[in-house]
Amino acid sequence: MRAINIVRQYGVDRLLVNSAADWGPSDPLTIPFVARKMLQDGFTREQTEQLVFGNPHKFFSQSPHFDLKN
Repeated sequence: MRAINIVRQYGVDRLLVNSAADWGPSDPLTIPFVARKMLQDGFTREQTEQLVFGNPHKFFSQSPHFDLKN
């Protein structure tokens, strides 16, 4: 899986996963699939949560219009 290879190469510090981040059709289940694959491939739970939740939250929180509760 390309996403996992990219995470291995660059780490989880400044990346996030988007379900429409490919040139092909979008699949809303991409994010949970990547998270499960990361755990199977030896990434820690903390690394996985940072990539699929922490980093997107930090990025989108830069917008004053972003509200996680809504």
